[in-house]
Amino acid sequence: MPWPTKNQFSRPTCAAFGVAAAREWLVMEQLSRSGQNPLQHPPLSEQYLFWAAKRREANPIQPGGTRLLTAAEAIEHHGICGDHLWPYAPTIPAGLEPYTGAGLPPPDPNPPPTDPMHRDASTRSLRMTYTRRPKAQQVCDALDAHGPLAISLPVEGGTRGRSNKELWFNSNTERSGILMESASTRWAPTPSAAGHVVCVIAVTPDKRARGGYFFLFKNSWDSGLWATQPPPLENGGPVCPGYGRVSWDFVDTHARSMAHWTQPLHDLLGPKP
Repeated sequence: MPWPTKNQFSRPTCAAFGVAAAREWLVMEQLSRSGQNPLQHPPLSEQYLFWAAKRREANPIQPGGTRLLTAAEAIEHHGICGDHLWPYAPTIPAGLEPYTGAGLPPPDPNPPPTDPMHRDASTRSLRMTYTRRPKAQQVCDALDAHGPLAISLPVEGGTRGRSNKELWFNSNTERSGILMESASTRWAPTPSAAGHVVCVIAVTPDKRARGGYFFLFKNSWDSGLWATQPPPLENGGPVCPGYGRVSWDFVDTHARSMAHWTQPLHDLLGPKP
C-alpha cells in the first residue's frame, strides 16, 4: 500500500513525525478493516504533537528538538489533532524562535475543554511503552505485537575516531535509502550527537543486510533528496520514495530507544476480518 512520506524540512521535529506516523498507521488500518480507502484518512498534526511535547519539557522555550520519550508521553496525555486544525509550519516565522519551538503561537495554556483542537486531539490519545537501548529482537517482537513503532537511531558517527554523517548522506543511500555499513570497518556513533527518530513499519529478510534482515522505516526527509529511487525488497515488493532500510545488526548494536503502543494490536483494532 503506497503511504507517502512527509517532510519535516530543516526543523528538529523527527520525534513528533515518528510517533505521528505510528498513530496514522492505526487510523489507516481501522479504515482498511472497515472496507474504506486507508489513504483517504485525514493527516495528523505533527505540529500539535511537537508543541505538546515541548510543553512537557522543563524549559519549553529551549530551542532544538525533543526526545522520543517526551513525544511518547505527549501523545498519551494530550493526543494529536488533525492537520487541518494546526498545519505543519516548514519554517519558524521570524520572532517566534524562542516560543516553544513549535513554529506558531501556541494555544491558550489553559484551553477550555470545548477548544476544537484539544478536543480533537484527545480522541487520539494512546499510551506508549518506552524502551532504552532495545535489541533488534525486541523491536521485531514489538512490531509484530503492537504494529509500526518509533525508534531513535544515531546519524552521526564514523570509523577510526572520525565523525561524520556519511552513513546516511552519501550518493548510494540518498538514492536507495539503504544504510549499508561496511563489513570491513567498525562504525561507531558519536555519543553526544542527537539521534534521528523514524517509524519502523516492517522487518524483511534480505541477504544484503548484516544479520539477514532489514527494518523498513518511514522517514520524514524530503523524498526528492533522500531515498529517491529505493530498489524493490528482496521478495520483489516495491518501496516508496523516502522510505529507508537499516540492518538487523545496526539496530541490535546502535538503536538508542524505541516507543510502541502499550496495548497489542488485537486490543486496539480487534481481530483481523
